[in-house]
Amino acid sequence: MDGENGTPNGNDDQGAGAGDDQNGGAGNAGGGGANTPQPYQPEGLDEQYRGATDQETIDRLLKANTGFREAQSKQGAVPQNPDGYTLELDDAVKAFAPDGMEDPAIKALAAVAHESGMRQPMFEKLVPALMKRLVDDGLVGDVVDTDKEIEALGGAEKFKTRHAEAATFIKLNTAGEGEAADQKFTEPE
Repeated sequence: MDGENGTPNGNDDQGAGAGDDQNGGAGNAGGGGANTPQPYQPEGLDEQYRGATDQETIDRLLKANTGFREAQSKQGAVPQNPDGYTLELDDAVKAFAPDGMEDPAIKALAAVAHESGMRQPMFEKLVPALMKRLVDDGLVGDVVDTDKEIEALGGAEKFKTRHAEAATFIKLNTAGEGEAADQKFTEPE
């Protein structure tokens, strides 16, 4: 900005063609001599945004920016914390995460998603798709039906007895009384 009126090189578009002293009295009339101002083209500006004039370049950039901002606004927001994510799981996935967002694996995914700045709609797409893929590809084991397992161990009463014996064994064994634990633990019938 070295012109008297604050425009680059003292030229402004209002006087174009009228003839001024800096352009040898000829002004900008006559089709673009050496002093014809060229539109500003920042280094690295993609061709699609370059206009024939500064105004056209700015208009193209504004249009692209507006389109980007509109698309971003449709993507939803990043929750303020990992607990802010919500999720609907299909039945196949619910078998592995029956507690939904309270499931430890889902909570861990929410924490990583939040740290990564993942928006809610992307989380809603990613987590069920990931869980379904893990199920479909056999990367997670079969769901354990605890009621069936208890029945296979001889019923609820026998399960409670065996559970209590195992707890006693562990308690005594970890307290340095392994021999006493071996003696108290009963063999299965």
